[in-house]
Amino acid sequence: MRAPLLLLLALAGCGGRASFPSEEDCAAIKSDPGGALQRFGPKAGTPAKFWGAIETCWAPDGDTCERARVGREAMPSMASPTPAQREAYARRFVEACRRLTPAQQRCLMVSHAIDRAAECEASGARAALDALLRP
Repeated sequence: MRAPLLLLLALAGCGGRASFPSEEDCAAIKSDPGGALQRFGPKAGTPAKFWGAIETCWAPDGDTCERARVGREAMPSMASPTPAQREAYARRFVEACRRLTPAQQRCLMVSHAIDRAAECEASGARAALDALLRP
């Protein structure tokens, strides 16, 4: 009787830890996006969880395409140089993303693409998005 009770208490204690990202984590990520990887990468544990946190912090209520846009904008190589260009690209990206299948939309989320690279490669999501974004 005593062993199951101790096991239950131990499991309850493990579940009591704050989840990542917390509100404080999100505030820090938003205040210093450039330092987020260095600061929170180890806390997240995996690249997919880290990018999931970025997507969650910046677009907690956003649909799949909004969350995908946020993840892409967080990558320095994907960011547009000026605020006006970022806003224009964000609109075009979300509109194009919403024309894709749900599976392709999920594959545009960095966190999902990392976890399911082969599946996302097979979905053709990037090629389809690129075709829709061409002028």
